[in-house]
Amino acid sequence: MLVYAHRGYKKKENTIEAFTNSFSKFDGLEFDGIEFDVRLSRDKIPVVIHDSKLLRTHNVNIVVHLTNYIDLKKYNLLTLLETLNLVKKNKKKCLIDIKVKSNSNFIIAYLKDLVNRKIISSSMFKCIVYTDNVIFDKNIKLLRAYKYIIPKNINTDFHGIALKYDNTIENKKSIITSLDNLRSNNLHLNLYFEKYESNTLGNFLKLLLNAYNNVSLSFD
Repeated sequence: MLVYAHRGYKKKENTIEAFTNSFSKFDGLEFDGIEFDVRLSRDKIPVVIHDSKLLRTHNVNIVVHLTNYIDLKKYNLLTLLETLNLVKKNKKKCLIDIKVKSNSNFIIAYLKDLVNRKIISSSMFKCIVYTDNVIFDKNIKLLRAYKYIIPKNINTDFHGIALKYDNTIENKKSIITSLDNLRSNNLHLNLYFEKYESNTLGNFLKLLLNAYNNVSLSFD
């Protein structure tokens, strides 16, 4: 089981500092890798940012996809390639959350080119996408994103699913009882824990991992 630091750990999200904390033992924690978000700039440079604007994270009302990278660079936004090289250097793994549906195929093709040119290894990463309308490639592992519920019908061209967890009893039961939907095709499950109670989470994870072991976790 792999454990990812969601947007890094204990520093400003999606930054070198947050990722560096994730790559070494910090506060007694040791992550296997990082999860981070990717969008395209106006000039089609994949940049690492969660929101569509820089307002929340940088206090400037700049829209990412309407701005060229040379102007985004002023705010210390990492590119996807810079981040992948950081992951590679530290011998870690990553989840790449492609935030915009219409960006998916462009970024998948971008990653495929990096793999084909041996700049990075496909074993380093998985991608999270929010659409079924993607071009599949045997070397690029794609997780289809869903919120809270494992669907009954999953396109088995995907490597698995990425599921947000909400810590309710109903959600826990739903996940456990729906694992057969994944088990029959040995599909991967990544669970993202945004809000959770540590005293109850351990029991749920033990139950989950006893029932299904093709699982990774992402924590804030």
